[in-house]
Amino acid sequence: MAPPTNAAPRRGDSFDEVKDDEVKEDDHRSQFALRRAALSGLVRSLDGADVEIAVPPKAPPAIARVIAHVGVGGFSRSHLSYATDRLLRSSPAPWGITGVGLMPWDAKMCKTLRDQDMLYTLVMQDDAAKSARVVEAITDFVFVPEDTRAFETLASDPRLKIISLTVTEKGYYQDVATGDLDLRNALIKQDVSEWHYAGSLQKPRTAFGFICAVLQRRRSAGLPAVTVLSCDNLPLNGDLCRRATLRFAAACDAELAKWIDRHATFPNSMVDRITPATEDAHRDALAADFGVRDAWPVVSERFAQWVVEDAFVAGRPDWDAAFGDDNEDESVLFVEDVEPYETMKLRLLNSGHSALAAVGLLLGHRLVHLSLADPDVLGFLGAYMRQVARTLGPVPGVDLARYQAKLIDRFANPTIADTLARLASDGSQKFKSTLEHALLVLRREQPTRAPTLVALALACFLRACATQVDERGAAYPLEDPRKGELAEPARKAVAGDAGGAKDFLSLVFGDAVASWAALVDAVAAANGLVSAEGLRAALRIAVKQDRDDPLPRTTSRLSRTDSGLPPRVASTLSRSDSADAVASFLPDFDRSLSLNRDISNSSDLFF
Repeated sequence: MAPPTNAAPRRGDSFDEVKDDEVKEDDHRSQFALRRAALSGLVRSLDGADVEIAVPPKAPPAIARVIAHVGVGGFSRSHLSYATDRLLRSSPAPWGITGVGLMPWDAKMCKTLRDQDMLYTLVMQDDAAKSARVVEAITDFVFVPEDTRAFETLASDPRLKIISLTVTEKGYYQDVATGDLDLRNALIKQDVSEWHYAGSLQKPRTAFGFICAVLQRRRSAGLPAVTVLSCDNLPLNGDLCRRATLRFAAACDAELAKWIDRHATFPNSMVDRITPATEDAHRDALAADFGVRDAWPVVSERFAQWVVEDAFVAGRPDWDAAFGDDNEDESVLFVEDVEPYETMKLRLLNSGHSALAAVGLLLGHRLVHLSLADPDVLGFLGAYMRQVARTLGPVPGVDLARYQAKLIDRFANPTIADTLARLASDGSQKFKSTLEHALLVLRREQPTRAPTLVALALACFLRACATQVDERGAAYPLEDPRKGELAEPARKAVAGDAGGAKDFLSLVFGDAVASWAALVDAVAAANGLVSAEGLRAALRIAVKQDRDDPLPRTTSRLSRTDSGLPPRVASTLSRSDSADAVASFLPDFDRSLSLNRDISNSSDLFF
């Protein structure tokens, strides 16, 4: 195995690379808890092993510029932290990451990283190879609910240049009908009301409360604004993040909203790296293969593509230099327009994941790679991707047919052993964020013909919301913040109620999609076919129909100004919109909302 790019073979230079092609069957290496003091012992213990691991020197580097990352989890640590780490020892002014936790469950990540001297292990694997890297790019962690002093210090740190986010779809608190930040959400209301009570936030509960509180302090201190970089799987995520931030700021302080609008930037980005949730099996394999005991490692595929709009107001890391030119698996691109890459990835990879999960779980599968060993599932996924790809325009430097084939190969990677349950989680928000715009374009161009394979995937998701029981009679979990309200129309649809499918689609996508009669009819027909013939027969029929009479290719694609969204929402996608425009459509907001109002029973309490 070739050493990873940027990994030097000797200790004290950059990273220590230790490997050997020969290993004895009775080799029993020592296992080391992941701490800086143990790194040199770890290197020695690996001498003579046939594994590939990059280990940093003991002494941490001095950080010159800071990224505050909200929502530290496996996904951010597999790309943002990893790319930053590859530049850490070679940069004359290193960038470091301060993790930010806002929610109670972030306390576990904070404690784990602190117990490990802010180190963690990233394991990258496929059929051909497995390698690991001890990552040191996260240099601090601020758990805001318990450390307001650290929050204040971070907010006013002159080294802070970027706030990045991976808070998932739920963390954007979108109103389904408008796509805007939902000011009625319990956590948003609590942050806004506290702001009006105290003049700011000492313990923000939401990402937008945190962003605005940081920017308020920097404005007051005469410090420059920062770049806010969303890395979440959402269409035009930077534009969405900007709109939500300005909407939150306008509800709290109109002058702050104007300052943010003038001085901060919100680049769009697209991240493509499959990163399953960490399981005990991953921890055990890391200890057995590499001699590292890590309480919360990250496991990912070897492939990584990160495309970022080059719109940074206070500088950025040279992430595009983190990987060598000869690295075919990993890359970072800075571009003027992320949209073609982002739309491709959201519609093919992310919506493909959701469709695969809906179909695979209903058939009785539980693991992604095993579901793709089922010819009916494999045939459906290929046909689904081909149908969705017909809504895409050209993507610079990408052959869409090869991209789809590569995706299926990546999904089938048995070393990742990803679960369909993970892919199915938050399905209502994932289907909306990945397919809504495509469906609106299709409705505009082909109003009498709906995408039948997409309709079948949605019918399977509908049935999951209705019963959470597969065709073999076995129950499976469905984690979705809206499953309670989705259950009733889903059950009506399964029972044959003609209005159930429309009501279900209205809850998932909003009325702009649910009023498309052809799509409603297609979902209802797919659901009826599954009820009458079983899912396997429905899959084969749908695949054959699309092969014999494929959906025509659309002639246009989503753009910021032509999205098919409701007019007042589409108007806010433009970068030229001012904070005044955002404030102009704020609903009436009860600024006298009591801080003591009981929100514990709100169904909107999610992150």
